[in-house]
Amino acid sequence: HIVSGIMKVKRALPENDDAIFNAPEMTNRRLIAIQRHLTSLVPILYFLNQQELIPVITSRLMMMSLQHGTSQYTPLSLSLFAFSMTVSMDFALCNRLTRLATRMMIERFKEDA
Repeated sequence: HIVSGIMKVKRALPENDDAIFNAPEMTNRRLIAIQRHLTSLVPILYFLNQQELIPVITSRLMMMSLQHGTSQYTPLSLSLFAFSMTVSMDFALCNRLTRLATRMMIERFKEDA
């Protein structure tokens, strides 16, 4: 599940970062709540030494943003997914995603930070 989730996200990522940056905001309150809960699980999993589950969560977070629009949790999702990608040594993608996450925090979601 881990590898297939990561590959699914990589295939779904648009070539142009502006496609993610300019995506409409997620309006589904249920999905936003799910994102909030999933992001809160990441530090718990890390603390419980269950880091192998973090890529599963980050892949789901990313797919929600790619399919349903961005939310205040998208920059964190981008950063966490980039962190997960360091294992595959795809540093160009890691750099791209962290820059996009930073740009989104500064320009789109600064009120939510």
